[in-house]
Amino acid sequence: MRATFYGFESVRKALLASQIALDVTSQNVSNVNTEGYTRQTVSLSSLNITGTSRYARTLGDVGVGQGVDVTGIKQARDQFLDSRYRKENAQYGMWSTGLSIMSDVENVLDEVSTDGLNARLTDIYKQLQSFSLNAESIEYASNFRSSAQKLVEVFNQYSLRLQDITNEQVYNAGTEVVSVNQIINKIAELNIQIKQGYVQGVQPNELLDMRNLQLDKLSGLIGASYEYSSDGQVSVKLGGAYLLDSQNGNARETLSLDSSGYPISVLLSDGSAAEITGGNLAGYLSCLNGKGIFADAGEDSSRGIPYFQKSIDELAKIFAETFNELNDETGANSLFVYNDSSGEINAGNISLSSEWLKDAMFITRSTSSTGEGSNDNLLRMLASMEEKKDITPYFKGTFEEYMTSIMGDMSIEVEFKTDMRNSSEAVLATISNQRESIMGVSIDEEGINMIKYQNAYNAAARLMTAMDEMLDKLINNMGLVGR
Repeated sequence: MRATFYGFESVRKALLASQIALDVTSQNVSNVNTEGYTRQTVSLSSLNITGTSRYARTLGDVGVGQGVDVTGIKQARDQFLDSRYRKENAQYGMWSTGLSIMSDVENVLDEVSTDGLNARLTDIYKQLQSFSLNAESIEYASNFRSSAQKLVEVFNQYSLRLQDITNEQVYNAGTEVVSVNQIINKIAELNIQIKQGYVQGVQPNELLDMRNLQLDKLSGLIGASYEYSSDGQVSVKLGGAYLLDSQNGNARETLSLDSSGYPISVLLSDGSAAEITGGNLAGYLSCLNGKGIFADAGEDSSRGIPYFQKSIDELAKIFAETFNELNDETGANSLFVYNDSSGEINAGNISLSSEWLKDAMFITRSTSSTGEGSNDNLLRMLASMEEKKDITPYFKGTFEEYMTSIMGDMSIEVEFKTDMRNSSEAVLATISNQRESIMGVSIDEEGINMIKYQNAYNAAARLMTAMDEMLDKLINNMGLVGR
């Protein structure tokens, strides 16, 4: 015969298990809209008989278990999907940031909706043509000079606005580096708390959620890799360097942005450059360092701000050199000069010479002595606008064709980054949906669980009542015969 109170212990455990399951359901429902929350589930197991106590036996030596036990509260999470999500999030961050920056550059070099360099070059051609037909007219000479002045102003404006974009993105990149350092510190602190929970035998699910949320954010910023250890801690690795080493007392790297020269880079604490291949920072660095065809060996050959800046610098330089040489082969009487100490003309420093600004007729109209009205040199200048020149080692064409090619490069770059961003966004959404289907809270599912666990609790309570009645019968109504 089994022990009298044997069944009460089993029912008590059933009540406790149902109560804990209802608490977990309540926790899930409460956090249905909490960012980063992972749905929790109760792990139940049947308790077997241990030992050979004769009080725990029934007729025929058929063993009856000791009820149910709550072995833990687990998170419904797939680490493989987490890894895929963070890798794709890093790619999305890189392409999204790159597209945003290149769209800003495209707005600067807008030759379609605004009158940019192509429109100014066309106007110079028309004014020079009119001037060549009226070589002795100061009015036409002034018109040509005004057109050249407008061209110079567009060059200056393009260069200034590209520099403004560069400065803005350097600031944004620096802000992202600070965010990375802050997130690394938060993960290190959570590592310590999570390890303490594991040591004490507690499953720190809420702390794990907080850390996973930080890891998700970090992936979008810098695209690092992660290593998990048996004590619940995680290490963060960037290339061959640990940003956070959980197995070395949670030692941390402090990143910094070096924008003092080329290339702009993110530095580790030892001064070496960090290997960044994903995340927002990869997008910033690519756009800030990409020289395209102008890159030397070992430099970034993607098309970033430096590529487009160098492209218009080369156009300004060749245009100025062409007209200066035609005006005076000796270089003594230049039409275009630079207004800083750089030593050569570029889009940012090109300006009209003081002599030309003072006298519209300063331009050399003729190199012959055929008399008044001779315009042979003006015709040479006009012809130079139609000549194909080696503007760069990689391009030969007219000034307008070169500007058109720059706009083509810009369009291709924006279109490419748009396609890559959209593709990455679609993949990320798919992975996110898969992950959410596992870790997300479903109100319908939790409603079903609530009914299930409530009914189980009610059944266990009813069983407790039935056993109480049996015990009452045993104590108060047995052994009365013969009294």
